[in-house]
Amino acid sequence: MKRTNQFTNPWQEKELKILNNVDLTNNEVAEQLNRSYQAVKIKRLELGIKAKSEIDYWTDQEIVFLSKNRLLSNKEISEKIGRTEQSVSLKRNRLGLSQLSKNYDEFEIEYLIVNYHEKTTKEIAEFLGRSISSIQSKAYELGITKKSEYWSKQEIKLLKTNIKKSNESLSKLLNKSLNQIVYKKAHLKSIENRTKIIDEKIDKNVPFSTKGKLNRYIDVLSVLEVGHSFEFLNTEYHLVIQAKNYLSEKIFRTKPETKTTRRIWRLN
Repeated sequence: MKRTNQFTNPWQEKELKILNNVDLTNNEVAEQLNRSYQAVKIKRLELGIKAKSEIDYWTDQEIVFLSKNRLLSNKEISEKIGRTEQSVSLKRNRLGLSQLSKNYDEFEIEYLIVNYHEKTTKEIAEFLGRSISSIQSKAYELGITKKSEYWSKQEIKLLKTNIKKSNESLSKLLNKSLNQIVYKKAHLKSIENRTKIIDEKIDKNVPFSTKGKLNRYIDVLSVLEVGHSFEFLNTEYHLVIQAKNYLSEKIFRTKPETKTTRRIWRLN
């Protein structure tokens, strides 16, 4: 049976009486009224009703919303998903998803430069938790355009062979603009760094640093070959799941490895 929600179905007086029963959890009320858990939670918060204590369970959708909206304040997020500001703040801290500054940090700029010609603006915006217009404005500020010339395999090979030459020399050698040389070098450097990080983290099973854990897991899973796997800490399971969900075109499977770790395989 399809559940109703607060937007398509106004709340009736008899429903409000059940809402006011503080001995019922949000889940119990949702079951009785055939409404969604989220709708019940939002309505109770709106009315200032403190429900019976229950596990503070965060859905995958809520966690993804947090990761994609890092420019929003705790208050703005709490209003969007029907949680208290304190709950949002605690969850952000636990996941390492604190609110981003409106200024772009070094990682974001590098990610934008490297991926602007490889991914859609929407994909980049979702990954960095910024708006599409913000990404477009920053790209314009950096002089990046979607109208980038195609790089042949021979050109990339020639660039790698002469990588130590100045950008000006490479520009003349390859008949490319300085911007194109800079962006392609940054792209190649990023791939090299990612490969190094993946080798170190997977082979030695070293935990990721706190900053950028989610981004690193996305990098690892994006290049993981079919049939290959790696081990990770149980405490970082939520990050791996977020990374897996981001790469929806790939299929992965996880299972417990030890008391404190799990293992993830790529299936396709």
